[in-house]
Amino acid sequence: AKGFGWRSSVHPDDLSTMAQARAAALANGGVLTTELRLRDAGGRYRWFLARAKAMFDERGEISRWYGTCTDIDLARNVQDELARREAQLDLATRIAGAGVFDHDYVAGTIYWSGRLREIHGLPADAPPGLEVLDAQVHDEDRPRLIDAARAAGDPAGNGSFVAEYRILRPDGEVRWIQARAQTFFAGGGSGGAQRRAVRTVGVAQDITEQKRIEAALRESERRFVALADSVPVLVWTTAPDGPCVYLNRRWYEYTGQSPAAAVGFGWLDAVHPEDREPIGARWQQALRTGEPFETEYRLRRHDGAWRWHAVR
Repeated sequence: AKGFGWRSSVHPDDLSTMAQARAAALANGGVLTTELRLRDAGGRYRWFLARAKAMFDERGEISRWYGTCTDIDLARNVQDELARREAQLDLATRIAGAGVFDHDYVAGTIYWSGRLREIHGLPADAPPGLEVLDAQVHDEDRPRLIDAARAAGDPAGNGSFVAEYRILRPDGEVRWIQARAQTFFAGGGSGGAQRRAVRTVGVAQDITEQKRIEAALRESERRFVALADSVPVLVWTTAPDGPCVYLNRRWYEYTGQSPAAAVGFGWLDAVHPEDREPIGARWQQALRTGEPFETEYRLRRHDGAWRWHAVR
């Protein structure tokens, strides 16, 4: 291995790395530091940390190198595995449309995944920070978000954090965010004076489209109710398995029933007892087959009179 024979033990892919490290060392006073793979006696390559110092003669030329190689294979493999798992986690959450954040209060580090930066409209190299989030949070939502964060960081609590809030991104777009996180504590028992928050890990998801759909459904429901309450007929809707979930205002005025008494199957109390069984059988058949439900039955008016109704 004397001379340059040691190079045969270096992984072929790392020879250029070694050459670059040597060139960099000559430019900074002869101090060399790099990581490379060396082949052991069994033929397996292991990671080593190489450190060396160049010695110069009176003419300023290198006379020799003094150095060491420290086995870091375990640490390097753990680091590579962590990086691999981090990449897998980022991919999984990206597929799910969620961003990951990890705030380590002991180490003083904050990690935001690439997807989280995308959600906030930030460039991939933008440094993460709570001040970035605070600057984007909608003014109307900030007090509620602060209260939720304070409760999650309370040593007497369970560390759970769930919140929905709006942000104003740098591109001027307002987006709805749903965040879920867990704060971990150390020191003392639950709620003890020495208990302190050491880490918060969570995910955030852009739910703007979901909020838009919910708003559209609420508006559609509002219009439907306004229309149903304005027509001079009895209007109802049911769940897929049959129980009534909505009756219009005209139904309550006509029968005298209250909403609490009529929903579900309570409306049957207003149907003549002789008509309940046959219409019940026909209703169940319509549920099974999806065929139109058409029948006639007697309905009790609020004054007690029975009146025939055509039902479709």
